[in-house]
Amino acid sequence: MASMCYITRSLSYILVLLLDLAWANTFVISSACPSPACAVYPVTLCLDPSIRWMLLPGEMIKDDIERGRLPLLLVANAGTAAVGHTDKIGRLKELCEQYGIWLHVEGVNLATLALGYVSSSVLAATKCDSMTMTPGPWLGLPAVPAVTLYKHDDPALTLVAGLTSNKPADKLRALPLWLSLQYLGLDGIVERIKHACQLSQRLQESLKKVNYIKILVEDELSSPVVVFRFFQELPDSDPVFKAVPVPTMTASAVGRERHSCDALNRWLGEQLKQLVPASGLTVMDLEAEGTCVRFSPLMTAAVLGTRGEDVDQLVAC
Repeated sequence: MASMCYITRSLSYILVLLLDLAWANTFVISSACPSPACAVYPVTLCLDPSIRWMLLPGEMIKDDIERGRLPLLLVANAGTAAVGHTDKIGRLKELCEQYGIWLHVEGVNLATLALGYVSSSVLAATKCDSMTMTPGPWLGLPAVPAVTLYKHDDPALTLVAGLTSNKPADKLRALPLWLSLQYLGLDGIVERIKHACQLSQRLQESLKKVNYIKILVEDELSSPVVVFRFFQELPDSDPVFKAVPVPTMTASAVGRERHSCDALNRWLGEQLKQLVPASGLTVMDLEAEGTCVRFSPLMTAAVLGTRGEDVDQLVAC
């Protein structure tokens, strides 16, 4: 899901704390970026014209402009917190350029930009106007700030807008992150992110061989998030039962079946968490799928020390 931000009253300046690093190139790194004083409406953006019940981004923007709204900011996801889904950032960037909208990207998949192989969907995030990263959990660094990168053409305008700070106390807030990155070095950073992605791929490939396990967002192989759930095979899926008429299940029966399956998945997730605590599994509820188990090593592996053997133990359980 992407979010659109509209100006409904005077826009306050975005306050950030700058951390100038040599490898930042055309970006400036900030340790904090509070939201501006304007209304933010999360909307479901559909990039598939065959799905008519969802608003296409271009049509939605045109409709808003006609209603007197001024689209200011579009926040896209490169790896949602729930299932690791990545929006079609390339298409959204084209729309933002067409209508003069600022494109901001956030999400766990941004960590893969440090690797030599990056999916085209995530690589498109490098064309955005700004992005927010959370290197703390990715690299196992406690008490370090989040990082917002944003493009700027004229440093003087950045200063006038109040985006820079000359106060030593403000600049020192970014010192823990700077020291940690210097300690790890480029090789250390890449190794930790690569290890987490390999853990996800290892679990996904193993779960494909397990019966009665459904993997969500299976087409996004580059996503470092694996979400799965146990499902009960329906009688009509068996060729033997297909020849026998099965009475239609009532709504109450379907509800009981869903509740039973959710309870089983919740129990399964809790048991796996206890048996393999280093896995960092979480149990979550999705509106469409129900109760699922999530494995997101980019957010947990560096802190918990998750290894490949832990993934194998999960599958063996």
